[in-house]
Amino acid sequence: MRSTALLLTVFVAICTAGAQAAPRWEDAVVYEVFVRSFNDSDGDGIGDFRGVEAKLEYIQELGADAVWLMPSFASTSGAGSSPSGAPTRAGASSS
Repeated sequence: MRSTALLLTVFVAICTAGAQAAPRWEDAVVYEVFVRSFNDSDGDGIGDFRGVEAKLEYIQELGADAVWLMPSFASTSGAGSSPSGAPTRAGASSS
């Protein structure tokens, strides 16, 4: 919950800018995170939100203004596979 609030705060800070200045998001550095492969906090081999939270200070030190979290759930594409390339139920072959 704390990490969600922190990420939301960072996002809001980027989106709010002074009326005279150019919108801050135009010059923002956004760090894209693939949650499932970024950092594993519990040792099961799959990245998780607590792993992302543990690395927020590191991401900030890199100069990032915001964090873009990529989906961490299985989703189908037109080819029947998830973004990771793993077959989904819809695209799974019946052997």
